[in-house]
Amino acid sequence: MQLLNRVIIAPVLFALLFVSSVKAQAPVYKQGDIIRVQVKFDGPDASKISSVNFYAKTDKPTNPNQPNFAQDFGTNQCGGSTRKDDHTWEASCVVRGNQASGEYQIIEISAQLTLSPNGVVGFSYPKGDFPPITFKIENSNTAAKPGIKSVTVQ
Repeated sequence: MQLLNRVIIAPVLFALLFVSSVKAQAPVYKQGDIIRVQVKFDGPDASKISSVNFYAKTDKPTNPNQPNFAQDFGTNQCGGSTRKDDHTWEASCVVRGNQASGEYQIIEISAQLTLSPNGVVGFSYPKGDFPPITFKIENSNTAAKPGIKSVTVQ
């Protein structure tokens, strides 16, 4: 019985503890990478959606040498959306060179529905309306505020 414990049970317990302690890693993006978010909708008007956006933000930038770097972004600033089928959209965004390094969370998804050629309505889905989505941005760019050497009136 002790041999059974050492040979079979102990390794299985170790594996279970190891697997349960490993946390799923968020995807990591760098400058120039494209962040792609797939959104599936349901309901009778899902096929009327004409565009989808997401908005992401970091509350804790990780590089102190990135003062005034952008800590949020939305697909309306750096990308767009593509219909994959009647109910599925892909919203994408290119990571810009002034995006702060850090862990980002998608805090809002929005959808615009075209009802007629001159009639569009929008719907917003704040975090909580969809599962938490996080990812990391690692940007090697840094900036130091230049000093002013002199100011003169000509």
